[in-house]
Amino acid sequence: MKHAQDGQGSEALQAEKKLQKHLESEVTTLAHCWIMRAKTGRQLGFTEHDSPILLKTVLCQPELVVTAGKSQSEKGFTPGSEEVRGIINSKGLESADLLSGVWDNAEVLVYWVNWQDSSAYKLMRRAYLGAVRYDGQLFHAELMGLAAKLDQRKGHVFSRQCNAELGDAACGVDIHHPDYAYEMQVIEQQGDHRLLLNANAAVPAGFFTHGKIEVLTGPLKGLVQTIVDHEVIPSQSASASTTIRLTLWAELKHTLTTDDRVRVIVGCDKAWTTCQRKFKNPINFQGFPQMPGNDFVLAGPEQASGQNDGATLT
Repeated sequence: MKHAQDGQGSEALQAEKKLQKHLESEVTTLAHCWIMRAKTGRQLGFTEHDSPILLKTVLCQPELVVTAGKSQSEKGFTPGSEEVRGIINSKGLESADLLSGVWDNAEVLVYWVNWQDSSAYKLMRRAYLGAVRYDGQLFHAELMGLAAKLDQRKGHVFSRQCNAELGDAACGVDIHHPDYAYEMQVIEQQGDHRLLLNANAAVPAGFFTHGKIEVLTGPLKGLVQTIVDHEVIPSQSASASTTIRLTLWAELKHTLTTDDRVRVIVGCDKAWTTCQRKFKNPINFQGFPQMPGNDFVLAGPEQASGQNDGATLT
């Protein structure tokens, strides 16, 4: 059995040796344990065993019923993935936390443990929590391998569009400024992806497209979603407040009511004209708007243009 480092050095090697000795015995008492570490520092432990297992300093509880789903692995550095699904029955793991993104990109450590002697263990896999779906009591989560980290963009990309994210240090726009962020009340939820809101402000259609919406009240409090479309609903009265319809990228797992409030943040399509006209921020544009597009690269000489006379192009 090959040794795997889990950050504890010689302690991990000793634990693997003890597990190897246990595997060579006639009777084995083995169980899987999962340790989840969020970016916030929170960590939770779960096990498939019917009793708690103290793995190092983490108490792994038998409160999360997990089964493995579709698994995909590739040769070389191609990212692999595995789907796990289970039932949430833990006070530490709340469905609202999963939906609001608390556990997004959390590190997941999968161990093989001798449940009679938890000092005998082996780290089987280190992964990261990807997309999470939740329906009632059953959740579906994607575990991404370490190779997925190699598939992320690093550094500056030469593009006509801006490389910055709206509101980050490179962009410099204050997205929490009153001109860009608005608190609104929900009028109606239309299906799983659309919301009607009372804007209480004159905002043009498309102003919030590519922006964010944050739920401030109710069971989905803290949830942040991406807006893919922003429409303005024509008013029947000149004195009526502005009503807008937002279409969201992901479905809402719970229904929002008229008592709920949300914060809607302006969007950016990363174009030069948007940066210049909408945000008055061209000095921080992180793209190359003068870069020739595909039409220019693929265009050939025009026979009747009068410009193909053999002269030098300057």
